[in-house]
Amino acid sequence: MLGEDALYLIDQHAAHERVYYEKLMRLYNSAEKSQQILMLPFVTDVSCPEKNDETKWLEALRDVGFEIEEFGARSFIVKAVPVFMSIDEAKAFINQFIDNIGEADGFESFAAISKITAKACKSAVKANERLTGEEAERLISDLAGCENPYNCPHGRPTFIKLTKDEIEKMFRRK
Repeated sequence: MLGEDALYLIDQHAAHERVYYEKLMRLYNSAEKSQQILMLPFVTDVSCPEKNDETKWLEALRDVGFEIEEFGARSFIVKAVPVFMSIDEAKAFINQFIDNIGEADGFESFAAISKITAKACKSAVKANERLTGEEAERLISDLAGCENPYNCPHGRPTFIKLTKDEIEKMFRRK
């Protein structure tokens, strides 16, 4: 923040998880899904148990902005993804989401969707991944627009603020 004598340390992974989580939850709660239609749809395969449980996860993925339908015995074709996700992020999200379906009794409640979505944020930028200046600025801007910018969906802090006084105390200047 301008004019403030402070240093902010941002956990980019936790921050990105928070941003993703809130975007997905907004899509889930919205009647209108912001999607990007794929020129080249991709196919995802599932195990037999996951195929048998498709009623538990297929509609939930549609509710967060995916256009996905059956495409064979144990395959699904993805024709559209949430507008803010890259193809690789969407693939990782779908795999993590489906892998975690056993941990919820069903997707009838917002709490169940929220829990699984929080676990499926593995596609967020990694802690040691280098961001360009523009990417870092965008992440900070997106985080500032979050309802809860202070913690990731798992409860870890997204940033730490050190004031000038705190830094001076650490160096025994006060």
